[in-house]
Amino acid sequence: MSHPSRHASNLDRTNRTVTSQPPDDSLPGSGRLTQVSFHAAGWCRQSARLAGRPDRGSIRFHAVFVRIEHPTFGTHLIDTGYGPGYLDAIRGFPESILGRLLPTTIGPERSPDEVLRRAGVPLDSIGSILISHFHGDHVGGLDRFPNVRLAARGIAYETPERRGRLGRLMMGYVRELVPSDFAERVDRIDESEFVAGVGLLDGFRVRDHFGDGSLWWVDLPGHAAGHVGFLLRTNDEAIFYVVDACWDVPSTLAGRPMPFVSRRVQFDARAYQATRVRLKAWSERYGRRPIACHCHETLARVADLPD
Repeated sequence: MSHPSRHASNLDRTNRTVTSQPPDDSLPGSGRLTQVSFHAAGWCRQSARLAGRPDRGSIRFHAVFVRIEHPTFGTHLIDTGYGPGYLDAIRGFPESILGRLLPTTIGPERSPDEVLRRAGVPLDSIGSILISHFHGDHVGGLDRFPNVRLAARGIAYETPERRGRLGRLMMGYVRELVPSDFAERVDRIDESEFVAGVGLLDGFRVRDHFGDGSLWWVDLPGHAAGHVGFLLRTNDEAIFYVVDACWDVPSTLAGRPMPFVSRRVQFDARAYQATRVRLKAWSERYGRRPIACHCHETLARVADLPD
């Protein structure tokens, strides 16, 4: 039985109307993804104020992950959301602090593999998982995909791995969530692979994942070591998925400052604020809205959102 505080509140309700983003031809490459689907695997509770919203009370931070379909390279994921293994990984001290600060719910059949099965996605069709950063709500389900290749920025996991156990925890990095065969399965992305963006990504450092312009890694520093977002291009849309570069898009675009506590938990608070300012400027320049993992606006895109 769920604890009463974990039931959906009015703040968890969302407008289910998706605001489509226009397509883009300003970036190099004619490749396009055939599908971009948003899913959710578990959630934690978070103060609305700490998320940057003006509301009082708590909200669900849904652990959103993305499935993309490429006409040549097939099915791939961006992150995994939570999985049951996350709760096991944070049972011991000091990792249990995460569970106390961010009470987490992974409902029945809400692990990422089950979510995909219900969506009709064969798990053996998944070519790789692209990791935006190594916080538990983004890699907490890696163990559900034991044979899938991984892609990650080197500094995203090497930076916390140089810290002690408490230092890793302060960075939101739980070593037990990283597969034991990670080194054999990961395609490490070096910093030299990032180049200056042009067109819609002017002013950002980027990497063309498939080499055809359909999916770009975008350097969005501050939230976590090596944190990235993704520019996803289909024939109908160009989606700037900024992951955790901001938690609430309306607050970011309005220029509302994050509370002191929220700034303190970022890997690099100054870089995080600079990234939020850059996203606001990007939105004003191009007349577009970024899409963030935990923002209530994003939930309209999640077809299988739990009650």
